Amino acid sequence: MASRRAFLLSGVGAFVTAAASRGNETTSTTAGPNTSEATPQPPTASNRYLVGDISYGTLAQALAALRDGQTLDIAPGLHSGQSGYSRASNITIQASEEAVFDSVYGGKATFVLGGENVTLQNLAGVGITNESRNGGLIRFEGRHLTATGIRIDRCETGVLTRDASDSIVKLNDVRGKENGTPGDGQSHAIYVGACAELHVANAYLADTSIGHLIKSRAAKNVITRCRLIEGSASRAIDICNGGVLEISNTYLKQTQATDNPEVIGYGAECTKDATGARLPTYPVNTVNIAPDVYCIDERVPNGTFFRAFITPTTYNNRGTYIGR
Repeated sequence: MASRRAFLLSGVGAFVTAAASRGNETTSTTAGPNTSEATPQPPTASNRYLVGDISYGTLAQALAALRDGQTLDIAPGLHSGQSGYSRASNITIQASEEAVFDSVYGGKATFVLGGENVTLQNLAGVGITNESRNGGLIRFEGRHLTATGIRIDRCETGVLTRDASDSIVKLNDVRGKENGTPGDGQSHAIYVGACAELHVANAYLADTSIGHLIKSRAAKNVITRCRLIEGSASRAIDICNGGVLEISNTYLKQTQATDNPEVIGYGAECTKDATGARLPTYPVNTVNIAPDVYCIDERVPNGTFFRAFITPTTYNNRGTYIGR
């Protein structure tokens, strides 16, 4: 441990203890979230999909019947072959305990949703693929999404949202490992399009294949209480259009398996001017990485904790980077 170096040390906390014992961790996907629950069983046919007191035989039927302001209750367990589309607004789609899915609707995702103010809870996607190589659990084509208790394992892009300039996306308690299309580099565990705000809390993500764990084009990005283990992922966090970035109470780990030395990227896809310099996408570009952010870098040679492709007007990095 004496050969390790610490940069930007400004505080101590629980993650320092975790860093001191990291030699016991592996760099394989076993270092990721423990999502090895017992194999879920199919629910009984009579209560699979309920809207009010009406039961539907398939997810597609239930989502098609869902109207503004209604709630779809899904029975816990395995729902193999089920998927669907809804354009209703002010809806909730929920399960009392985890409901697991493996299929896509319209060549996109299990849940293709086009309404406003959509809430999702206790849903999981496992092994979801499509012909476009970005299959996943959630394809959100509306405005304002709140999702809690989401698991995405071995999907291509687990959560994907479209561009919607005034939309706010809130993701809480998202777990997943081994997402991304092998060799693709274009698929990510979470990929949020250009929107007003992205909030990610209590996420535990690991080992996306070449893609990023979290990729966002939002104007404002708030990431807190997360554990992000790169494994073979390109970056843990990619804020590709710049904007506001706030990270707190988060642990990041880069391993030798990654092909990209940058743990956090900022502004990498902003438009270039005639000289090749990148231009800010948004009028406000600030970065604040709190003292309770810790990054463990096991890569040899060491990588880069934070790389900016545009210059933020305010850059306040008080996080801790520990490399070999």
